[in-house]
Amino acid sequence: MTRKETAAGGRVAASCAGWALAMMLALNARAALAQYEIGARALERGEYAEAWLILHPLARAGDARAQHDVGLMHAFGLGVPESLAEASRWLGRAAERGNVQSQARLGWMYYRGIGVERDVARAVHWSRLAAEQGHPWAQSNFGFLLDTGEGVPRDRVAAAHWYRRSAEQGLPEAQRNLGAMYERGHGVVRDRVLAYAWFGVAAAGGDGHAVRMRDALEPRLDPLELERARALARSLYERHGSDPSLGG
Repeated sequence: MTRKETAAGGRVAASCAGWALAMMLALNARAALAQYEIGARALERGEYAEAWLILHPLARAGDARAQHDVGLMHAFGLGVPESLAEASRWLGRAAERGNVQSQARLGWMYYRGIGVERDVARAVHWSRLAAEQGHPWAQSNFGFLLDTGEGVPRDRVAAAHWYRRSAEQGLPEAQRNLGAMYERGHGVVRDRVLAYAWFGVAAAGGDGHAVRMRDALEPRLDPLELERARALARSLYERHGSDPSLGG
C-alpha cells in the first residue's frame, strides 16, 4: 500500500469514527430527552417520588431542564424537604447552562434575597439575560430595575421598552407598570388614554393594583377620552390579554 493510500484510509477511518461518535451522542441525547419528559410529566401529575427518581440523576449529570425542575422541587418542598438554599444552587447550575426559566427565577431570588444573599448586581445580570431571550417575567423585572435605577443606571426609556415587551406577551404586572409610565410620562409621552387602557388590560388579567389605578384615573378623563380608552383597552386585551402560563 502506498503512503497516499494509507493516508486516505486513515481519513476514511477517522470519518467513520466521527460519524459513529455523532450518532452515539445523538442517541444519548434522545434517550435523555425521553427520560426527562417522563420525569417532567410525573412532576406535573404530582407523582413526586417518581419524578425525583428520574429528574435528580439527570440533574446531577448536567441536564439543565432537570436541574431547573429539581430546583423547583426543593423550592416548594415537592417530595423533598423544602430548602430555598438548595433550590438556588440547582437553579444556579441550570442558569449557568443557559436555562432561561432558571435565569429569570434566579434574578428575582437575588433581588429579594430568597435562598441567597441579596445581590442586586446579580439580579440585574440574570434578569437581563432572561429578558433578552424573551422571558416575559424577566422582562418586567429588568424593566423595574431600570425604572428604579437599582443595580443599573436609571433609564426610564429602556424601562418602558422592557415593560412593553412583557406587556405584549400578556403579563398583567408589566401591563400595569406600562400604564403607570404613560400616566406619569416616564420614558414615554404622557398619555392618559393609553394609561387607562393598559390599566384596564392588567385589571382584566386579575391585577388588583391595576384596578385601583384605573379607577383613580377614570374621573380625570372626559367622556370622549373615556370612550376611546375603553375601546382601546378592549382592542389591547384581544391582542395581549393575560396568559395564565406566564410567570417564573
